[in-house]
Amino acid sequence: MYYNLQVHSAYDLLNSTIKYESLFLKLARDNQKSVVIVDPNMYGAIKAHKESKKAGINLIQGLEVKPRIWNWFS
Repeated sequence: MYYNLQVHSAYDLLNSTIKYESLFLKLARDNQKSVVIVDPNMYGAIKAHKESKKAGINLIQGLEVKPRIWNWFS
C-alpha cells in the first residue's frame, strides 16, 4: 500500500495548485485510503477535513515549519 506522506495543497501557493476536491477525488479513484497534507499554514484545515470525510479518505494534517536563524549582530 502506498501513502502520500507530504502533499501540499492550493493553500501553499509556492508549492502546489491542487484543490482539495480534485485531490480527494483522485485519491479515491486510485483506491488510496489515507493522505498527509502538509502546508505552511492551517487556513484550509476545516475545508480539507470536510472534503476528506465526504470522499472517505483518512486525513492527517501537518504544519510545515521552517526555522529562521536571526543574526542579531549583523
